[in-house]
Amino acid sequence: MALHFSKKEFQDREKLVIHSLKEKNLDALLIFRQESMYWLTGYDTFGYVFFQCLVLTPKGEKILLTRTPDLRQAQNTSIIKDIRIWVDKDGTNPTNELKKILYELNLSKKNIGVEYEFIDNLLHNISLAYELDDYEITDSSTVSSSILSSEGANSVIKISNLLQYNKLNSFLRPTDGYLIRLNSILSPITNSSDGYIKNIITGKKYIKLNKNIVSIQSRLGNITSLQNDTVVENNKFSLGGRWLRGFDNYGAGPRNSRTSYVGGNNLFVSKIDFSRPLYSNTDNPIDVYFFTDFGTVYGNKNKPTFSDSAVRSSYGYGIKFYSPIGPIGFSWAFPISEETYDIKRMFLFSVGNLN
Repeated sequence: MALHFSKKEFQDREKLVIHSLKEKNLDALLIFRQESMYWLTGYDTFGYVFFQCLVLTPKGEKILLTRTPDLRQAQNTSIIKDIRIWVDKDGTNPTNELKKILYELNLSKKNIGVEYEFIDNLLHNISLAYELDDYEITDSSTVSSSILSSEGANSVIKISNLLQYNKLNSFLRPTDGYLIRLNSILSPITNSSDGYIKNIITGKKYIKLNKNIVSIQSRLGNITSLQNDTVVENNKFSLGGRWLRGFDNYGAGPRNSRTSYVGGNNLFVSKIDFSRPLYSNTDNPIDVYFFTDFGTVYGNKNKPTFSDSAVRSSYGYGIKFYSPIGPIGFSWAFPISEETYDIKRMFLFSVGNLN
């Protein structure tokens, strides 16, 4: 039986999923829904009522675990090369075979995403991460007090819970719909450093006006110490880069010096884009766009040297080219409101998801 779609179509779909895995810092994805396996690889079978799982890694490794009766179907209808079999008999537990595959791929103690059926357009992801941060202080006069107190090795556990409702009509080049995402991170007080709860709400809305596209994107964030202590800087929010164009990454907001960025416990940022196709080739379109961004980051237990919480804003224009190797973006931005200690950046080059 021939494939239902071209190999290029499957390659493009796989690239989208792998990009999402990397964006969410996942080392593998376990796929259980027959519809998802069909969409990603072409695999089609009536055996979906029995246990089967497709493992996908960011390297593009694909391993299908299924029953013997579905082997021929998997070979003939899909692009999957590595097909593993579990024997369907009394006392057999196919999850043991899946566990062997995960160990084979060195996925022990790694971030693994699990797909399951919830409701259409709603994504739910839970991940557990263990990190070891080692801070080496080279100049104590320029470093913040929270980093100074964390000098040396610090073990950190993070439990992340992601809920996302996505009604956008495209992943790479949306022109209509909306997206709402809530990401909650719990770092318990058993860590070497202070525990915290961090919540981030992201909203995106795209409106099509003839050939023009208007997009409004906003993000709200808050991080709270579980011990009413100072939150370490690299866990706080920062402002600049893609979410506040015209300012460098870690360019806007509280800081102690040019090289010592502090950030804040609270974040609000919004950006509005007006896009229009410059070249409407179906495969590789080019869009020109104009934008304005504004936002603020604030809130620290210990007051930094420079800590004005005033709103920063900017405007600018750019070009998006959806090339055969992926989206490429160029933008030029100019601050409207700024502080003297902010670090500005007029030109921004982006590769990958540009939204």
